[in-house]
Amino acid sequence: MRRLARLAPRATRSYNFASGQYNAAFGALPPVDRDTLRRDALAYVERFDARSWYDDPVATHVGGRRMPGGDEGKTFDNFGRENGRVRTATEPGVQALIDHLTNLQGETDLRTQVRAVEQVLFTEHAAALIGNQTLDFGKQDGVTEVEEALEASAVERRLVDQLLEDEGRGVLELERAPVLVACVSNFSNFLDLSRKTLRHLECGAPVVVLGRTHDTTQYPYRWYRLLAEELERHGLQGYASFAACDLEQQVRLCRALGNTSPLHITASRQTALHYNATHGNVIASTGGPNTMVVAGALDDGTGALLRDSATIEHAGQCTALRVAVLDARHQTPQEVSTLARDALCGAAAPASAADALSTDVFAGLFDFAPASSPSFGEWRGYVDCDRVKVRVREDSMPLGRLDEGWRHPVVDLNVATDFGSDAHVSDLANWLVKRQPISLAVNGDLALGLELWERTALVVVTVGGGGRPAASTCQARPQDGEIFGEVPPRKELRDHSRFPVIVPSAAPAYNASYRDEYLRKRGEAPFPASVSALVARVEDPLIKGYCAVLVEYLQDACAPRAGPGKARETLYGWQRPPLHLQTAFRLDASTKLDDVAAAMMPFLLTNARDQLVLSVAPGGEALAEVLASCGVDARVEANFEGAAYYDVVEGPALRDRCASYSLAQQFVSLYLPLGHVKSTLPSDEAFVEAFSASGKWLRIVD
Repeated sequence: MRRLARLAPRATRSYNFASGQYNAAFGALPPVDRDTLRRDALAYVERFDARSWYDDPVATHVGGRRMPGGDEGKTFDNFGRENGRVRTATEPGVQALIDHLTNLQGETDLRTQVRAVEQVLFTEHAAALIGNQTLDFGKQDGVTEVEEALEASAVERRLVDQLLEDEGRGVLELERAPVLVACVSNFSNFLDLSRKTLRHLECGAPVVVLGRTHDTTQYPYRWYRLLAEELERHGLQGYASFAACDLEQQVRLCRALGNTSPLHITASRQTALHYNATHGNVIASTGGPNTMVVAGALDDGTGALLRDSATIEHAGQCTALRVAVLDARHQTPQEVSTLARDALCGAAAPASAADALSTDVFAGLFDFAPASSPSFGEWRGYVDCDRVKVRVREDSMPLGRLDEGWRHPVVDLNVATDFGSDAHVSDLANWLVKRQPISLAVNGDLALGLELWERTALVVVTVGGGGRPAASTCQARPQDGEIFGEVPPRKELRDHSRFPVIVPSAAPAYNASYRDEYLRKRGEAPFPASVSALVARVEDPLIKGYCAVLVEYLQDACAPRAGPGKARETLYGWQRPPLHLQTAFRLDASTKLDDVAAAMMPFLLTNARDQLVLSVAPGGEALAEVLASCGVDARVEANFEGAAYYDVVEGPALRDRCASYSLAQQFVSLYLPLGHVKSTLPSDEAFVEAFSASGKWLRIVD
C-alpha cells in the first residue's frame, strides 16, 4: 500500500492513540510484588482502628488545609453499614475553596516532585490504599488494582512526557485551570488517584477531589489525606484540595470554576447525564450492560467464567456480566437455561472483604449484603439462583430500561433457538450497538466473534472457547495494549461526555489544544489526492492546518497494532463504524465548508469513506455543489430521518467540535470507534489471521 510522504514539520505526538510513538510507550513495566501487597494490606486491616473514621471525620480541605465547622453526619460502606462521620462543607468553606483554586498560580511542570510522591504512595502507603478500600467499599481484590496502577501509570507517564515535550516545542497548549475529579467507588486507587489526579498535578494543574456524599467516601478521603501529606513533604502544598460537599455545593463549585475546568468522572450513564447538564466540560466514563455470548453447550470452563463474570466484586465491578446469550440449537431452551442457572450457582461466600483478600477470591458474594435493589422493586420476572437474580428470555434480548444491578448480581439469559443465524446475529449486533456494553465476551466460535466485532463498536472484545480458554467479560490490562474504555452509545456521546475516555491515555490531553501559529504552519503542507480538492476550498488557515494535523496523524495511526502482552494475543487500534451502518452529517443551509472539512478527514482519507452520508437541508444547494466539485457526494433533502444511522452530527455540532482545535486523538474519537479485541491464548495465529485482515480496522486508502 502506497504511503505518502510525511507532512513537515513533523511532531512526535505519542500521546495520540495508536500512533507509532503511542505504541512505543508500552512495555518495560515495573515489577509488582503481589504477595507483599496482599500481606501488607491484610496486616493494615488487622490493626485498623474503626474509631479513627469517627474521631477524624471526612472534611473539606483547601490546598491541604482542613476547613472548620460543617454539619456532621454519618458515612456508610458500600452495603449501607455505618462506618464513620463526615462534616459537609460550610458555605464559607466552599467559597474559600473557590477563591483558592481561582487564585492559585503554579508551575507548568511538576513531574519530578509529583512522581516522587507517586512512588511513596504506591510503596510505603500501598497497604493503606488497599486496606481502606477493602474496609469501605468491600473490595475483594484491591491488589490487582494497585498492580494496574503501578504498571499502567508507567505507560501514561510516558504519554505525559511527550505531551509536555510538544508543549515546549510550541505545538500545543495545556489548559491548567483547576481540575475536578469525582471519585468512583470501586476503582479510585487507579482511575482517580493515579491517572486523573496525579497526571494533572504533574503538569501543574491544581486538582480538587469531589468526595462522595455519604457512601464509600471514607477511602477516597483517606487517600487524599495521604496525597496531601506527601505533597506538602515534597514542597507542593496547595495543589490538591478535597470537597466534602453535597450535590448542590458541587454544582456551585462547577459553575464558579467555569467550563475551562474539566470534570473527570466515572459513573453510571444517568449520573454522567446529570453532571453534563450542569457543566460544559465533563470527561466521563460510563457504564453499559456487559454481555457474554456462548456458542454450543456450556462446559465447565465457560460456566465458571459465566459465574465469575456475574459475581466479580459482588457485582461491584464495571465489567460485571449483565446479559448472557446462549445457544439452544442442540438442546431445549429449558435444558439450556437449567445449565446456565446451575453454572451461576456456587459462588464463593467470604465472611468479609478481608477474608476474600486473604484467600485471593475476587468473585465472592457476601451473605450480609442486601438481597434486593430499590431500583428493581420486587425483582419482577427474576428468580433467585443462589444469590444471583436470573431472568430467562427465549429468542428475545432485554427490552426497555436495563438496570445494571450495582452490587446486586443479576443476569438476563437470552436462550436463542436460532443462534448464529443471519437474523439472530443481525438482531444481536444491533442490540449491542444500541446498548453499547463496556465488554463483550464471545465463546466457542471464532467466526461469530469476528462478525459481532465487525458489526459493533465496542471497546473491549474477548474471544475464547473452541480450543481456547473461556473468555469472561472482566478481562482487560490496558498496560498490555488491551485498551479500556467505558463509552455511551455513539448517538448519545455528547449528552454524557465531551470526549470518550480511553485507558491508557494522557489525562491532561483531554483539555489541550493546538496553538494557532503551529496550525498556520501546518496548513502550508501538501495534502493527499483523496482530500486535496476539498482542503483547497477551505478559507480559514487554522482549519486548513488542523486538517493537515489530522491527515498526518491518521497516516500514522491507522491499521491494527499488536499489543505487547504475553498472556493474551491482542490487537488494538482505530476502527470503522459498524460495517453495516453509516454516519450522517446533517448540514443546515448556513453550514460552510470550513465547518465540516476537519470532521470529514477521518472518512475521506480512509476505508470509512463510503460510510459517511452528507445530507444538506434545502437552501444549502451551493454547499452541496461545492462538495460535489471536491468529489464528495452530498444530497439535498427536505426530510431527513436519522434513526437508521449509527451516528448523526448536525451542522452546529460540527462547528462546535472543531472550534477548540482539540488534539487529534480526542477529535477523531468523536466520529470513529476504537478499542481492542483479544484472544484468551498467547501467540494465537488463527485469531491474528482472522482479525488482522478484517476490513473493520481503519486504513488509509489511495
